[in-house]
Order: sequence, then C-alpha cells, then structure tokens
Amino acid sequence: MIIAPAEPRDVATLLAFREEAAAWLRGRGSNQWSRPYPADKLLATIEAGTVFMLRDGHTTAGTITLTPDAEEGLWTDEELAEPSIFVNKLTVAREYAGQNLGERLLDWAGDRAHRAGAQWLRLDAWTTNEGL
Repeated sequence: MIIAPAEPRDVATLLAFREEAAAWLRGRGSNQWSRPYPADKLLATIEAGTVFMLRDGHTTAGTITLTPDAEEGLWTDEELAEPSIFVNKLTVAREYAGQNLGERLLDWAGDRAHRAGAQWLRLDAWTTNEGL
C-alpha cells in the first residue's frame, strides 16, 4: 500500500468513507460525523494538499488529513503555542478494518510532523467521542 496526496477526483470516495464511518459509529452510539460534510470544503482541503489517501492498488483503503491549523476550541493557548501538526478525518474503509491501517497512517503522519519540525502530532477528535 502507498500513501499519496488526494486528488479532486477522490471527493466522492472521501464522502463515501465519511458516510460509511458515520453509519458504523452510529451503530456504536456515537453522533460523530452525523452531519454531511460539504463537498466544496473537502475539495478545498484536497487542493490545499492536506488530504492523503492510503491506496491498495486501485482501491482506497483509508484517508488522513494533516494540517498546521487547529480546530477551533479544542486546544489551549499553551498547546497552540507549541509547534504541532493536526490530524483529522482519519478514516479506514470498513473492509480494511482490523489491519492496523489507522496505526500505519498515524505513524506516517508522525514522521511527516517530525520532518516538518513539529514537536506534537495532535488528533482533532470529536468532542463527544470519549473513546478518542
């Protein structure tokens, strides 16, 4: 498998990932990702070069978004003052669940953060998902 930047043609796949993950989370009592994500906002993040796809040949197994920008309200001023890269929208297709692909994506993100000079790799987690 390889990790490569997402392309505009990946919008439909990414939206489907989110819908699949939201349905799976609902089945576990979570409201995470319960609101549809705007396709135009997703396309803008792809065009900004912050969205990456984990590909298995011609199939997409997962996705991760890395950004230097924090989600508002999740971090203290002290945390925001520290050099950080933020992970969000980490998703693994259900057919690939149980293969430690989320772990692989986070390891890859940690390496990228380190190479960029960040001291922290921070996960922007859904505030009601206490397991995260």
